[in-house]
Amino acid sequence: MRSKYIILILALSFSLFSPVQALTQEPNPGSPRLVDLKYPSEDLVPIISYDVTLPPYSVDKTGKTDASQGINQALLDAKKQGGTVFLPVGRYLIQKQLHIPIGVTLRGDWKQPTAKNLKVGGTILFADFGHGEKDGAPLIHVKEGGIRDLSIFYPKQNIKSIIPYPVTVHLNGNAAMRNVTLINSYKGVLTGHFSTIMNLYGTTLDVGITMLNAGAVPRCRNIHLSPRYWSFCGHKKAPKFKDLAKVMKERKAYAIQLNRQDAGIFMDIKIDNYHTAVKVMPPHGWTYWHDLKIKDVEVGIHFTGGSLQRMYVTQSSIDAEQFGILMKMEKDCWQDQWNKLSKSGRKYGIEKDQALLRIYDCEFSSNGTNIHLDGSFRQELNLQECSFNKWGSKEKDYAIYCETGEIDVYDSIFKQNKNHLYIDKSKASLSFVGNTFPSKPHLRLPASNSAIIDHTPAKNSGPSMPDILAIPNRLPARTEKASLYIVKTMTDKKADASTAIQDALNKAGKDGGGTVYLLQGSYRLTNHLTVPPGVELRGINDFMPRGTQSRTLLIADIAKDKGKPNNSPLISLHSNSKLGGSGVTGLAIWYEHQDFRNIQAYPWTIRSLGPKCWVQRVYLGNSYNAIDFATHNNDKHLISRVCGSALNRAFMVGNSPTIGWVDNCHIRPQDWFLASEKRVVHRNGNVAKEGFVFDIPGDRYNKPVIGDIFRGTEHSLIPNLRGAGAITIASGANVQITAFFTNGATRAFDFIDHDGSGGGSANILIGGSEAGWGAWFKDIGKKGVTMTNFSLNPMTRLPYIEEKDIPEGHLPKGMAVKIDSTVANNPINFISPKFYGRKEINLGVDMQGGKVFFKQGATENPYGGFFLKVKGGSLQQRNTEMGDIIESH
Repeated sequence: MRSKYIILILALSFSLFSPVQALTQEPNPGSPRLVDLKYPSEDLVPIISYDVTLPPYSVDKTGKTDASQGINQALLDAKKQGGTVFLPVGRYLIQKQLHIPIGVTLRGDWKQPTAKNLKVGGTILFADFGHGEKDGAPLIHVKEGGIRDLSIFYPKQNIKSIIPYPVTVHLNGNAAMRNVTLINSYKGVLTGHFSTIMNLYGTTLDVGITMLNAGAVPRCRNIHLSPRYWSFCGHKKAPKFKDLAKVMKERKAYAIQLNRQDAGIFMDIKIDNYHTAVKVMPPHGWTYWHDLKIKDVEVGIHFTGGSLQRMYVTQSSIDAEQFGILMKMEKDCWQDQWNKLSKSGRKYGIEKDQALLRIYDCEFSSNGTNIHLDGSFRQELNLQECSFNKWGSKEKDYAIYCETGEIDVYDSIFKQNKNHLYIDKSKASLSFVGNTFPSKPHLRLPASNSAIIDHTPAKNSGPSMPDILAIPNRLPARTEKASLYIVKTMTDKKADASTAIQDALNKAGKDGGGTVYLLQGSYRLTNHLTVPPGVELRGINDFMPRGTQSRTLLIADIAKDKGKPNNSPLISLHSNSKLGGSGVTGLAIWYEHQDFRNIQAYPWTIRSLGPKCWVQRVYLGNSYNAIDFATHNNDKHLISRVCGSALNRAFMVGNSPTIGWVDNCHIRPQDWFLASEKRVVHRNGNVAKEGFVFDIPGDRYNKPVIGDIFRGTEHSLIPNLRGAGAITIASGANVQITAFFTNGATRAFDFIDHDGSGGGSANILIGGSEAGWGAWFKDIGKKGVTMTNFSLNPMTRLPYIEEKDIPEGHLPKGMAVKIDSTVANNPINFISPKFYGRKEINLGVDMQGGKVFFKQGATENPYGGFFLKVKGGSLQQRNTEMGDIIESH
């Protein structure tokens, strides 16, 4: 069957071709190749399939004539064949809307702004579309595709008379933006479900990022929004920085607007010289923030009221002129957004009118008031270990000013000797404990106020948050043009591809490393694959695919593996000291013979056999056990931007004596249906069904629809997942887990001793879980586990599992945390955790061992109380609402 596939080995030395041949020979559109970039990029293997400056597109890169038609044609061609559309360094005039299709990436050559050099260079789109139409169609519509490595400039924009424009980029669905500079957009980015924004720099004159109806964990990381990106862009007519900052504040521009979003994750956010940095608007949602830096704004964070909004913030700073944090109803703003949502047919309960903000380790400075709660709706604030460095001198300028609300302030520092706290009304709830002052505290409280006030410093305020280590960039050992090995698929979907792929992998390994590149289509594997050291097996997806976005699909069809979980893995990653590790990137994996009615055991999908191996941008369709980075020495491993479904274990990490990374991953067993169900979408009021990039093989019971996933069918998937776990932290692990979310698993985190050598350690930062059991500790390493700014939500609160479906012999109702006696006295630290559950169903924490510290923990439960059960170990807490202890040793 080998003849069914063609291997194109692009490993000929460039010296074999004359310079004339090299310059005149133009590749065919759709043919993948490596391109030279002018500017440094973290992607040192930039593979593109379409160059818009070459025939048949031949667009103008001088900016004199419209390039929209040629670019759109290349994007349309990529929709059919897959790949990345490339815009080389130049200026591209855009006078029509650009449409980026599902699974396609539009990329350029990006000059990243730095503190010393903000001058724009590289690929620049000159936008001349939507003039004066602030609510018009976006300049660029990304339908579950990607846009990266370019800058966007509006040449007609004028600081003296600001011109409204529509949104520059609309990220629709699981779309991605990476390495983009918005030089002077009016409205920057509108995000949707599962959208991801990374490395965004820009100036936006109205609003930077808007999250509207962005359910299911949108992500933003390394965002820089400031007037400086227009002022210092290098354009001769760019406005002066001070003038532009003044105009933006006068116009009340805001950097980030939050409307409807579920579990949005924000990391490394830098905002300056806007009127408002973050504006929280109706209807409802919750977000996690880490390293939010706000300065030189009028208002840092403004909660405008309307429904239920929650923010959880760690290790940040807010420097504002008027208010660092403002909770104040804006009825006009609230009603305007509510009307828009009502017109779209979405209904939300307006009776839950509440804002909740929990902040750990944040610095505040202001020329007015650091925190102001006006009591116009239910307002809750909890602060732990914050520092109030500066506030104003007027009568109503306080570090914290509260007309009414619920305030808890613990172990914080007030550095000025004046106006520390003001409480206006007796119905306000206050806990003010362990705080320090230059001399004596200056508190103004109503006479009848019921408050807990204790200025005694804490003897033990608990552990500090561990440092977060930079995530490495994993690459093959060779990245030059001669290191690309392409495997084409034929139309025969029953043909075996494993021999052809393995031949290419072996060739790349023999040559000293490289990239084996799989095109759009399905590749049937009837044998296991081995990836040599220094080699990457890579598919066509340039961002994290989910379900129907997957354009390169590996079909696992090894008959001897069915029911044999201890067989060799589908893909083995090798490593050595000379070439480093190996990896898998940019593809999807599917088991054709899996059956949701009767889950079949299979071996691990991917296993590393040495250090520095990686898995990135991979969709797991229906793996049984997915990624094993624990069995062998897996030091400095990386699992990044992996999503999908695993029916037993998604990730197992361990044996990383120095460090390992799991970053920006999303595991949901129910994502199985995403690759098989034709989703119903609404276009202009009409209902349409979206198809797939290509058909995925399998019968009715291999491709469940959403009704098969949840209860209500005879063989619904979720109750059958008796052992599904998202991440297993195994023996010898030293792992950093960031921006992780799981939904639907039996257990979100398993901590185990898998080889008899003891447990592992983990530093877990920002994210959440909706699983039967949030974290189950059976054994951990001596360094222990720290979990910061993370929510643990027992999934039995959601309508996925009936009580009768809980497996026999398991814990009765599910819970946030279970700690076994085998954990002994190793530390488990929860810093600013969130626990959810129902009093009549869930047990919150079952503790039988461990040395446990809860800091700024809380149960936020619309259904009632919360239980803590303690049988062993040692428990300490600070600023934590643990509810009732129903049993104590």
